Amino acid sequence: FAVEVLPSSWSRVLVLGDGMRDPEIVGTLKVLPGAQVINPLMQELNDRALALRDAVVLGTSVFSDPQALAAAAPAIARAKVLMVQTPALESLPVDLSQALARMGLQMRGRYATVLGPNPPAFSKFPVNAVASAGLTAPYKALQLAGTLTAESSNPMLLNVAASGSCRSVLQGVYQSVPNLPGYELPLVAKCEQGGRRFVISGMEWADLVPQTTMDQKIVSRWLEEVLK
Repeated sequence: FAVEVLPSSWSRVLVLGDGMRDPEIVGTLKVLPGAQVINPLMQELNDRALALRDAVVLGTSVFSDPQALAAAAPAIARAKVLMVQTPALESLPVDLSQALARMGLQMRGRYATVLGPNPPAFSKFPVNAVASAGLTAPYKALQLAGTLTAESSNPMLLNVAASGSCRSVLQGVYQSVPNLPGYELPLVAKCEQGGRRFVISGMEWADLVPQTTMDQKIVSRWLEEVLK
């Protein structure tokens, strides 16, 4: 029998995207250091490419190209942990969208639509970990920059059913009336089914901006906690 030795650079986290010069990929590697990048249009996602991967991450660059999304289908179908991070969740493959709906996760709508016609600036939409999610608490809520990709300025808000197998992980808070509790609007949800985990993000994680130097590594810490 033959034994194939994988290179030392092999990573258990695989990021699918345009390539190393893509700003989205550059940002993603800053918050997911050590991950490996494959362009699904340039390299087939066969058994070897997916061997020993614990998590596969897809972002806006894949979802903005129907051919790239189609080429990513083997990874979407097989990943033990699948993370989708893009506001363009309306482009989810139909079978994946239907599976998530059965687990209790649906798309609520884009930020500008749900909070329109005059959506608040991101400075008035603090993003934080949901208390029950078990993530490390930041010193201060984060903000979305809205600048990483062409989609970043209009994130997708989620609906997470209380009775399903999905749970909110990160949420933004919209306070329409001063001094009253704000509306908690999920941005990221984690779903579990059949031994697989789905981390569905209506924003790109690299678009999150810590508001204090004490939180400089909080996004990387959160990603470790949701992907492990």
